[in-house]
Amino acid sequence: MIEREQTGAFLTRLRQAHAWTQKDVASRLHVSAQAVSKWENGMAVPPLDLLLELSRLYGVTMEEIANGRFEQEKIDHAHLDVHVERWDRFNEESHPDNVWNPSFRGGVLERSDGSLLVSRTLEPGAKQHLAFEQGALKELVDDALLTLGNDWMTMNARPLALTMTILSGQENLPLFSRLTALARTAGRKRGMPLIEAQRSVKPFMKPEETQIVFTGIGEAKRPYDARRIEAGDSIYYWPSNGLHHHGFTIVEALLERRPEWKTKRLLDELLKAPACYAGMTNGYEDIKCLVHITQFGLERNVRRVLKPDQKAVFELDNVKIPPVFHWLKRALSYTDAEMMKAFNCGIGVLVIAKNGDPAYRLGQIESRNDKEEAVVIHSPLHWQ
Repeated sequence: MIEREQTGAFLTRLRQAHAWTQKDVASRLHVSAQAVSKWENGMAVPPLDLLLELSRLYGVTMEEIANGRFEQEKIDHAHLDVHVERWDRFNEESHPDNVWNPSFRGGVLERSDGSLLVSRTLEPGAKQHLAFEQGALKELVDDALLTLGNDWMTMNARPLALTMTILSGQENLPLFSRLTALARTAGRKRGMPLIEAQRSVKPFMKPEETQIVFTGIGEAKRPYDARRIEAGDSIYYWPSNGLHHHGFTIVEALLERRPEWKTKRLLDELLKAPACYAGMTNGYEDIKCLVHITQFGLERNVRRVLKPDQKAVFELDNVKIPPVFHWLKRALSYTDAEMMKAFNCGIGVLVIAKNGDPAYRLGQIESRNDKEEAVVIHSPLHWQ
């Protein structure tokens, strides 16, 4: 039996989490705003067909709407076998040197069956400040989960669970509720069930300041192994669609100096979620390593996975540079080399494999002597 008031309050919470008005929901369901208002006020119950549409709209089950609360996420602890309360110890015990992929920024724990548990914490960053300032909470959550998913993929890991901690300068239960609902629904869509959400008030933070820390854990049964990289392997890339998470510190400082540049067009470009690389390994033969190009750009990230006697030789003239990087280059007065050290410049992930898509081939791995550089670029990027 549906408890109207409880269901109504739950529907209100879900709608507010998405920053929609009752009119917005009504237009998506092709009903009147008055009907939505009656459901949320407990004066009426949505018919069965609209319960189904509401569940799809909000990313919840029909049972959760009927019960007026989120169900407990079902986690396969036989695979997880590291519970939330043990994650700190997990990170302390994890492999100090990630020999499988030195470019991965997270914890790795090798298990007796040869599989790996992979932990990744996404720390607060400058992009969060901009997102909170603009009220782009859904975009912020989507960005974080996509970034986690892309990072896990570089270890050939599948996600198992996700936790979220909200740090703030003062108690803000409505914001906590909204972010939790967004993270829960977005996590389900991406196979990352949110199993814990907590909040913490920090005296050192400003009253209006809020930051989110996501921590996830995944499992890699057959991780890619950079130790298998050898001379003759090809290097491919998957394009980025703009700034990755760690490029925003520079951008934030720039916009603080020039606030008049905060146009809607620029903000939309900066706040859009990163490209999703799920499923892009299809068509590649014998992948040795994936390298997510984040902070410090191409050269520093690729160096991490090379052996001392190896070099990566690139021809970058076919890389399409997203417009935001052309704008940043002019705004910052950066040289080509400075841009390559600070941003991904259109290269989201490097794929080192035996064979792959020739349209995205950037170069190859070669043998190196002591006098040669580890990264050699024969044909640079083409800047406007």
